[in-house]
Amino acid sequence: MKKGNLVLIQFPFTDFTTLKRRPALILSANNESRKDVIVAFISSILPQNFLETDLLLSVTQKSFAETGLHRSSVVKLDKIMTIDIDLITGELGKISEELIVDVNQKIKIVLGL
Repeated sequence: MKKGNLVLIQFPFTDFTTLKRRPALILSANNESRKDVIVAFISSILPQNFLETDLLLSVTQKSFAETGLHRSSVVKLDKIMTIDIDLITGELGKISEELIVDVNQKIKIVLGL
């Protein structure tokens, strides 16, 4: 698993009452020797007002086909978690290097760096 890969996981709601299988973006680097990875939640429900930490993956972007997603989605970089790599149930695709740069900038905002 590499940073920028899109995978399928059982993602818990923030109150931990329910799990839902959904896509997630791998945020952590150098995952080859790790048992855990850091991921961000992806939703196909686009908000009316995007947060400055949201990343839009739009069907109109030239690299969208590489994501493996079926429709425009938003990466919620304010909804991240660390999971055991064994909880990944499938692989979808990846985001472009250009979008990884955007992810890095938005993570800095989320963490106040």
